Amino acid sequence: MIPTVLLAAMLAGEPFTLDWTAPAGCPEQDEAHQRLATALGETSGPPLDARAVITETDDARFRLVLTLSRDGVPEGTRTLEGETCVEVSDAAILIVAIAIDPNAAEALAPPKPEPEPEPEPEPEPEPEPEPEPEPEPEPESEPEPEPKPKPEPEPEPEPEPEPEPEPQAAAPVGVELMVGGGLGVGVLPSVGGIAALHGALRLRRWRFELGATYETPRDETAATEPSVGGRFSLWSIDARGCPVFGNSAITVPLCVGVRAGLMHGEGRGELESNAAASPWVAASVAPTLLWRPPSVAGGRFILGARAEGSVSLTRPGFKTTGGATGGRVLSEAGPLGGQFSAMLGFELR
Repeated sequence: MIPTVLLAAMLAGEPFTLDWTAPAGCPEQDEAHQRLATALGETSGPPLDARAVITETDDARFRLVLTLSRDGVPEGTRTLEGETCVEVSDAAILIVAIAIDPNAAEALAPPKPEPEPEPEPEPEPEPEPEPEPEPEPEPESEPEPEPKPKPEPEPEPEPEPEPEPEPQAAAPVGVELMVGGGLGVGVLPSVGGIAALHGALRLRRWRFELGATYETPRDETAATEPSVGGRFSLWSIDARGCPVFGNSAITVPLCVGVRAGLMHGEGRGELESNAAASPWVAASVAPTLLWRPPSVAGGRFILGARAEGSVSLTRPGFKTTGGATGGRVLSEAGPLGGQFSAMLGFELR
């Protein structure tokens, strides 16, 4: 069944149908239809169905969406933009006309202006009598050329700033010497100071330490007899192994190891011995934080902090003899101990 618009075009003998939508101020459908009909004249073949939609964009331009079809078969859609509505309207009419008859472009082109007739040449004026030549003036002496100014010296280029030294990454293998000090609690009575010295072999992700720790003397008095007491201290040799996490500047070794040494006691009052020493062994866990400032000594200076917990595997003790205490234990190594220390060190590579 033939569509109504197409049937009307065929009955009217026109080779096209035009559905035209445009905002106010643009050419209307009648004007566009008349321009197309005038440009095409009589043509044969099925009529072309054209649908033109012109809209104004947000940036005050105009957009054309032109859809062409013939006998219900789409022939394509064209989209273009222009500065004015007249510009995109002319483009739509031209595209539809060429799609029907390629020779129609000449009919839509604006007429060329006729050339203006050349003006008639004016009669040449009669030549005036030549004046008598004046005597040539004597040539003036040429002035001496001014001396050329000396070229200014080119400015010396500013010296480029020296590049800042890049922080040196930690070497894959290094030997560290560390000293530390802090507080210890648990193994000896009350709280006291500690001092530590150790060396470490540092690999990429592992660290092995060997060192010594000394806990300063602390006093203990018998609960039942204040005149009886003692002073106790502890030193140990420490061996630790540590997996290392972090980067070249900040590392976190998680150390586990063994501490073994002697607990010393020196008594006053009625004691079994005035001075004695007993072996002490403990297992330890020591998470550590180390920082190597990149700008100090090429990253070899080390600051650190450590919190260490220990479990006593042996518990040496000291007891009194006779008297009011009746030979009771005066002091015994605690089952659990803790140390909190700060460390300074330097790395040898």
